Amino acid sequence: MSAHISFKFIRSSATQWRGFSTSTRLQKLGLVPKMSVVANPELQDLLTRFRENAVLPKHLPKYQQDLVYKKKHQSKLESENVIANIGEEEFILKHIDIKKDTPRLKLLISDVLDLIKNKEDWAVIPNVLHGLKNTGFKIKLPIAEKIVRKAGLAGKQNVTLECLRRTKNTGMDLSDAGLTKNVMFWIYFKASQQDETLESINKTLSMAEQLLDMLEDEKFTGKRYLDTSNDYRNLPEILGMMVAIIALRASKFQEGVDLDGKVKKYCTEFVIKSAATVPPSTINGVEEAQSLVNPKTPTEANTSSSDTEDVINSNKKQKTLNQRISQWMSWMMHNTQITKGIKLALPILDADFEHTTLLRERLASLEAEISKVESVWKEVHVIQGKQPKDFDVSTLVLTNEPTE
Repeated sequence: MSAHISFKFIRSSATQWRGFSTSTRLQKLGLVPKMSVVANPELQDLLTRFRENAVLPKHLPKYQQDLVYKKKHQSKLESENVIANIGEEEFILKHIDIKKDTPRLKLLISDVLDLIKNKEDWAVIPNVLHGLKNTGFKIKLPIAEKIVRKAGLAGKQNVTLECLRRTKNTGMDLSDAGLTKNVMFWIYFKASQQDETLESINKTLSMAEQLLDMLEDEKFTGKRYLDTSNDYRNLPEILGMMVAIIALRASKFQEGVDLDGKVKKYCTEFVIKSAATVPPSTINGVEEAQSLVNPKTPTEANTSSSDTEDVINSNKKQKTLNQRISQWMSWMMHNTQITKGIKLALPILDADFEHTTLLRERLASLEAEISKVESVWKEVHVIQGKQPKDFDVSTLVLTNEPTE
């Protein structure tokens, strides 16, 4: 979209106009992303400051940016209303002190997410990402992961999909396998844990199939697959979740009958197209936990260089162990649900389903791997002085904060 831009200067009753051709950069950025009205006044103030003080200047020509940023022009802007018309929207330019007036862009998404008070306010996220992208800020993976997780917990998986659909504007895509798996997990989570109604599971299935469509489009994945074995669409955590979603619908709302053939379709794709699931390594996990029992802290340690080095090494080991625990939990979060899906699917499939043996073998293999990972996970918790519990996705998912 090309944005028409003009400026006018107002001195008392006299008005002077200046028109400017839209530059290539302005044609690329288009209109200034709007921030919808939100319930929380503090969030509204943050969004307004972000839009007017961080995003708007990027839509102005260079010398107009100098006009709002440079201190020497402040008095002029205060005495003369300088109005910028971008598209059909009118902005009164004002002096901007970057340090005082501009929100912290690196922490903006975290700040916005923390201030969202109701589900309707989630609608602002795609435009916040759009605005961030227009400032030149690159959306890094931990930010995308946080959005996917927080939106999932809030039951706003549709917001995640909207961010992905608008990838050109938001900078959020499906180029990372881990993020892609998590998007699918939270889609499944909506129908299995948050809203167990027919309407919800139909919406869940629709969102999941939209995700599959995106994974076939280079625009969203950022890559062209020459080998389908590397295609994210064929990841076991993707196709396995499709089995879980469609089997849940058939067992709960279709009297255990595969009415549209999708249980058969996705079970076939799961065993034929996806490779066997490889769990994260649990080797030396228990030993690592034992080595960290009662480590020295900086206050307890002597000031000698050797003791300081021991503390640093201990902290590094703890960080590594925390990352491994997070990987175990993430893997179990996905695969415990896939095994549930397979168990639901098996009695639904026709007796002559040609891949029943392969499906049962995949189920047995998954259950064995889950048991192994969960056993180490529990033992590490005991060593750390925590009460081990059976892995339950509906509760433990809340504690599995990603390690950046």
